[in-house]
Parts: sequence; C-alpha cells; structure tokens
Amino acid sequence: VQIATSFGDPASEILRYAPEHDVTLIAMATHGRTGLEALWRGSVARSVCQRATVPVLLKKWSEREAAPKAA
Repeated sequence: VQIATSFGDPASEILRYAPEHDVTLIAMATHGRTGLEALWRGSVARSVCQRATVPVLLKKWSEREAAPKAA
C-alpha cells in the first residue's frame, strides 16, 4: 500500500503517479454519480477507469459506512 499527496487535477495526477511507481492496482472510493449529475460535476473515478493501464477497484462511498460506530 502506498499513500501519496499531489496537487493538480486528481485524475491526471493519479494516472501520472501510477506508472512512475509501478502501481499494480488503483483503489478508489466513489460517490457513484450518474446521469446529469455526473456530467455536471464530473467523475474522477470514471476518468481514471477510462484511462488507467492497470486495474481499478471502485467502492461506492456512503456516509453510513464511514460514520464511527457506537460502542
């Protein structure tokens, strides 16, 4: 697992980083936008999936799953 920080267009930076560091899988969370919302707001995940040369694993992000669980 590698974690990195970069500045610029997110999809372009992910796609630039991957081959430079021999990445074999890109894992991303996605909001799962579709239709007009996806066209209006764009989709980093869609752009990465369309242009990546390695497999891309997407997990739909939800606030409920991300919220801390009460003891």
